[in-house]
Amino acid sequence: MKFNIEAFKIAEDVLRTTELRKKFRELTNSYIVDSNMFIRSTILSYFFFCNEQPEYADYSKNVNYMLSYIGDFQHQVNYLHELVSLTTVHNISQANVSCLNTALVLLMCANKTSSVVPYLQALREGRLTCNNEVMGGHLVINNFRELLVFWADHYLSRDKDCSALEKSTRIPFSEWKRTVEMLIDEDSSKPTSLSHYLT
Repeated sequence: MKFNIEAFKIAEDVLRTTELRKKFRELTNSYIVDSNMFIRSTILSYFFFCNEQPEYADYSKNVNYMLSYIGDFQHQVNYLHELVSLTTVHNISQANVSCLNTALVLLMCANKTSSVVPYLQALREGRLTCNNEVMGGHLVINNFRELLVFWADHYLSRDKDCSALEKSTRIPFSEWKRTVEMLIDEDSSKPTSLSHYLT
């Protein structure tokens, strides 16, 4: 399905009713660990169609339900929040690293077209839970930063083979590295650094 507009057109034919669209949202949003690869694939496809295949930009933004849903900024922020809140460095696993990679994919795609700053600001502000409680703020930002420091050690310090990340996303590993370094930069004056939101 990834990068395949015809597959998304078929999905659009399937998701015709309000009930099916609601079911799609529930399944995707309720099982983030299980659906994170699907979320990653849809994010990559949305930004690919909008930026590299402009003939599909309007279709992706305004017509296709799945793509327009994932393309909505608030939905992206909600996913980002969930993906970076699922774990800590103390209980990280292969599945959780995958969720962290999906969060990074979202931020790299966003940074190509605009900036990560609105996403980081939104993470800092938190979001309302179903009980109208605010989740987020310093705790989420600090946890995200700790996870990225772990990520840098895991991927950058051990000569780990990162070709799978590149092949599955079409994003050069140099961009992964640059994005992580930007986010964990200790210069708190830079709004692209997570440290900026911890002061």
